[in-house]
Amino acid sequence: SLLAAADDGIAALALDVLANLVVPPLSHRLQSHEQPAPSHTSALHAMSNSDIHSRLMLLAKGWGTKGCGLDLATCVTTDDSTSGQGALPRFAGEVLFEFLSPESSKSTTVKLSREDMYNEIECDLDSPGRQKEKRRKMSGGSIVINGPSSRDREMKSTAALFFQCLDQIGGRSKISQKNMFAMLAHIRLATSFHSQSLRTAAVERRMRALIAMLYAHPMQDLLAGYFQAQPELCTEIGDLVR
Repeated sequence: SLLAAADDGIAALALDVLANLVVPPLSHRLQSHEQPAPSHTSALHAMSNSDIHSRLMLLAKGWGTKGCGLDLATCVTTDDSTSGQGALPRFAGEVLFEFLSPESSKSTTVKLSREDMYNEIECDLDSPGRQKEKRRKMSGGSIVINGPSSRDREMKSTAALFFQCLDQIGGRSKISQKNMFAMLAHIRLATSFHSQSLRTAAVERRMRALIAMLYAHPMQDLLAGYFQAQPELCTEIGDLVR
């Protein structure tokens, strides 16, 4: 499905379409209590055993809990400064994904550090602009020149990180289709943690996934289990409203 598209924008739009598809039309929602609203169903409602529902559950995951300092309000309001972004838990922006290999019962772990997720941009250190940025410190007759700052780096694309993870485990044959999507969703979540604008967009996507789940998921006991496992989630959503 397009939820697994390599392009982040296409995947986000696909989620947006699904969320809008399952929400009842405005005319249904405006019905009075005395006049019951007509039922609203879509193809997604009828897919009782579809992988789309499990994928929506994966897309509704967040970085962590309020106890970890990763509640929704904190994630969307923290700026990109050293005292903001720099104070957030570092692990939320790294890839650490564990799964069972289809070829054995042993678990496999995929790990990408924050540094692994960036490309280094080659810079001409002798250019006038770079000469001005050099910071030299005389110590014992030696000269120390700082390397490229984080502003000289760019995040690798989701597709590049995904294939980097596949290479790490030995290729597609080492992971099931279900776990492959779960790994992709985990990579997207990790890459979106690296700036305030990306975190805000990720929280918006999570809310759309929750909307789609609540309206269309065929198994209410799974939905109940989702919220029971995250008892603070409703409070966190309320904090976003405030």
